Order: sequence, then structure tokens, then C-alpha cells
Amino acid sequence: MKTFLNCILFGDSLIDKFKIIFIIIWLNLRKRININIIKLTIRLSKNCRAITIELSEKSDYKVFRDIFLTQEYYFEDIKKAKTIVDLGSNIGISIAYFYIQSPDSVIYAFEPNPACFDILQKIKDQNPSRIKVFNLAVGKAGITEFFVSKQGTPASSYLKRKPDDEKILIKSINATELRSIVSNIDLLKCDIEGAEEFILNDLADSSFVKNLIAEIHFDLIDLSSKDISNIFVNHTLKLKMLNKERGLLFSFSK
Repeated sequence: MKTFLNCILFGDSLIDKFKIIFIIIWLNLRKRININIIKLTIRLSKNCRAITIELSEKSDYKVFRDIFLTQEYYFEDIKKAKTIVDLGSNIGISIAYFYIQSPDSVIYAFEPNPACFDILQKIKDQNPSRIKVFNLAVGKAGITEFFVSKQGTPASSYLKRKPDDEKILIKSINATELRSIVSNIDLLKCDIEGAEEFILNDLADSSFVKNLIAEIHFDLIDLSSKDISNIFVNHTLKLKMLNKERGLLFSFSK
């Protein structure tokens, strides 16, 4: 109940709070009653900061629940983070969370999917001095093949996940090139659909990344949880399994 109330309190106005309640009700009842997805514009606020996001698909509702209700990305020192890098920003729900939870931060958001990036531009325009967006993938370096869903803005990847995924060419950078954009990172959030295997070794340098929150797709990479522990020997690690194939890795510098 406390988690439910805390989520509602992210709503900036009474109307925004009712919209959050609708999302939670829809997610809980969608299998029992036929309620269509409603496109919602929600203004979220905390710590004297406010930002507006748009949710238009089932996947958006689910991501909102994971980030704002479950608060998957919360950690004790989140408010202190000054430089945040968000790899795989999608439509910006995670950006909104960091923006209001870390009130003094500058956020660098990376998203290669063109449809998602157009939405991110609108979020950036709300505060360009604090939100920087890049239409880039992070993992490999160079121009590379990339697969996006034809169903809207769900997860995209270097890997073809579904038969009808559309192949496009995108610009991609590796961890070394990422350092040329932002040299010291207080928090790095990584949800890049299997590309984490390309950069985890480089991100183990605690002088580069203080705190890491990464979704690990064990079904898409050749690393085990033991392999990851061996990479981050100078960090305090916590791995929370979300299901049999995915886990959420928290890595904090000692």
C-alpha cells in the first residue's frame, strides 16, 4: 500500500495522480476486462522538479509501473547523483525518474531507435541544460545493423528478436567513445537488450563509473552471473533476477 501511495505522489496535480491510478488499475485488470489503452500525458514532480511524459502503448504502461511503482532504479544515494548516463532511454520514462529523483543531475540519454528518439527530443526541450540526448547506440563502434519493432516503440536491439523486426542502419559507439562524451559518471543505467556484453568489461573501471544499474539479458549474452562478479571485483554487487532470462544488476564502487 505504501508503494502504491508513493507512486501516486509522483503525479504533479490531482489529475496526474488520477492518471497514475488508472495505469495501475489497467495493468491489474487488463486480463479480466476489456479496457483499451489510452494515450496519457502525465506531469511528474518531486524535489521541486517537474517533467512531462507521454504513454501511448501497453509496453509504456509496464515500464512506468516498473520504474515508478516498483522503483527498480532506486538506490540510497540516487539524490546525490550529478552525472547520469542512460543507455537505452526508449521514450524517456527512465529519464523522467532520474530527473526528479536526482534534482541536481545532468542526464545524458542514448537511444538509437529513431521513433523513440523523436519522443526524447520533446523531453529534452523541457530542460536542455539538464537533459542531453544522443541518437546513438552504445556497444559496438561504427555503422551497424539494428533491429526495431514494427509495433511501435518496444525494445530494439542489435539482435533480431522477432520475425517482423525491421532492420535499419544506425551509428553506434563503444565505451571508449562514450568516455569522450562524458568522462566521469555518478550513475550509469544500462538497458540495451544484449549489447551489455560489449561494454561490461570497460565499465568495470570504478574511476569511470561510480554506480551502475544494468538489465542483464542472460538469454542474449555469453556471460554468467559468476563472470559478471569477476569483472566487478572492486564493486559491491547485487543481482536481482526478474525472471529466468533477465536480471537487474546493481554495482556500487567500494
